[in-house]
Amino acid sequence: MSTENDQEKTEVISLVSFALELGYSIALPLVICTLVGKYIDNQLGTLPLFLLIGMVCAAVVSVFFVYRKVRYILKDVSKKSKL
Repeated sequence: MSTENDQEKTEVISLVSFALELGYSIALPLVICTLVGKYIDNQLGTLPLFLLIGMVCAAVVSVFFVYRKVRYILKDVSKKSKL
């Protein structure tokens, strides 16, 4: 019974870790690219052009990071299912 409980705790920790990684993969590029875009807009006086470009770049980067993470997880799951 103890090993089942330990395994369940490990799975929960793994899922929480995955959720946090996805959150950071989305939030950090959004914050960084948006701030850089706003800074460039303030320097050039082109509000909101570079802010919007920064947000689009953040979306592209976030999709790439999430795709890589999900692809890694799926490969890991397929390897475990073959065992």
